[in-house]
Amino acid sequence: MRRSLLILLLVAVATASLLSREGEAEPSPTPLRGPVADPLAVATAGDVSPARQRFIERVERTCERFSERGRASLAAYTRRVRGRADMPERVTRFAARWHERRYRALRRLGRPPEARLAYGRWLEAMRAQSRLGARYLPLMRAGRAAEAQTAAADAVALRARRVALARRVGMRGC
Repeated sequence: MRRSLLILLLVAVATASLLSREGEAEPSPTPLRGPVADPLAVATAGDVSPARQRFIERVERTCERFSERGRASLAAYTRRVRGRADMPERVTRFAARWHERRYRALRRLGRPPEARLAYGRWLEAMRAQSRLGARYLPLMRAGRAAEAQTAAADAVALRARRVALARRVGMRGC
């Protein structure tokens, strides 16, 4: 019973991560361009060159595309496996694979013209978050619930770090 509750908790965290749009509850003093611009998020990047802005827009378009497709495919997959005893595990694995595909797509975009260190840290935080999420199920299956909970908590903390790093680069979404 406890194992099932922990699996459901991870599924909820993974689904919320997939479906949510990241942002802070403060209004932005100056709006940034971009397809995923969140009006409540404050970017801390300062002046952004046109080349960097174009790169940010490519990143945010990629994230938006993955979010839209991810929501739709996760919902369809969840409907397809509804009622199965292993549904939480299947949905969690599906979400982990989606996060890994998103990371690889962003990695293929290359490096930004500026803020390379912050962007690299942001991308690595995304990768680490994805890997921690993928570790959860094997740990639970091995009867290592405490380690699984730690991995889930670390993934949530990495998401907060990723949001802060995105603001430094000049991004609002993803």
